[in-house]
Amino acid sequence: MFKFIHSKAIFQCILSIAMIAVIVLQMIHTELFIMPEGALMTWSSFSGLQNNHVALSLVMGVGIFIQLLLLFIYFNRSGFADNGGGMIILWYLILMAAGGFASQMSPIWLINTIVVAVFLLNSNYTDDHLRGKDLFSGVFVAIASVFYPSALLLSLFVVLSLMINRFSKAKDITIFFLGILLVYLYFFCFYFFTDQLPLLFSMFSQLHFVTIFTSLYGLSWQDIVLIVVASIALFFSGTCLKSYYDNKLIVYRKRLINIHLLSFVTFLIILFSPYTVQDSIAYMIPPIALYFAMLSQLKEHRVVNDIVMCLLIIALCL
Repeated sequence: MFKFIHSKAIFQCILSIAMIAVIVLQMIHTELFIMPEGALMTWSSFSGLQNNHVALSLVMGVGIFIQLLLLFIYFNRSGFADNGGGMIILWYLILMAAGGFASQMSPIWLINTIVVAVFLLNSNYTDDHLRGKDLFSGVFVAIASVFYPSALLLSLFVVLSLMINRFSKAKDITIFFLGILLVYLYFFCFYFFTDQLPLLFSMFSQLHFVTIFTSLYGLSWQDIVLIVVASIALFFSGTCLKSYYDNKLIVYRKRLINIHLLSFVTFLIILFSPYTVQDSIAYMIPPIALYFAMLSQLKEHRVVNDIVMCLLIIALCL
């Protein structure tokens, strides 16, 4: 089924428009989700937007557009797309609409945008300005962690990606952590010169990680089904694509490893998320969209591919 959609651009266009319509309907009723305390900058500072649905929808729409644009750029530059990259957009929109993620504005969309940006910055090691990309990766990770401490796990993705793909690993990793340090140094200087250091220290003392295992027995059957199906989809997609790209050029295998690392780290972020499984599974949208877009265009069509994709869509709709 999805192989057929991949081969017909008109169907991709029609389905994309339909998914956009569903997402827009969800965004009309967007609400601001106040994140639990325990971040350096609490999300509650944006509570002034609570009753402004137009502003909330605009912020959500900009975040979704940026993610789609960055994923589209990556999919085309990486050489994975063979039809213009329409499937990555379609799969992102399908997952968004099925999970109803646009109905709630939370830090997840800020973090997801940064996740995709960091992924794109660390996806090409053959051009210039590599040191600048390392520095900006650190800055983005630090900004994400200011709102959401668990986002520091993105450091694991960047470090592992640098170790696998770069020659001067130590220098690149040092520059990356320098970017993180610059952001934290800025906050220290701001609070120091405004004579608010006690407030900064009190916020640091409140930093904490929340793990899904602390509320494991409180998971609903829908949460358990979603975790199991998402894990199966990730494992199946990763295994299937690995066997397909094993005989390809090493540059494609390295890019596939980067996607594997992204899916692994976003899964870890979900485990340490203060949100419910139904909400935090949104972190998996970028890697799953990449996996499914790549599976949809494999020359050898397998019915089991369609079954796994449909199962995940159903699980998101529960």
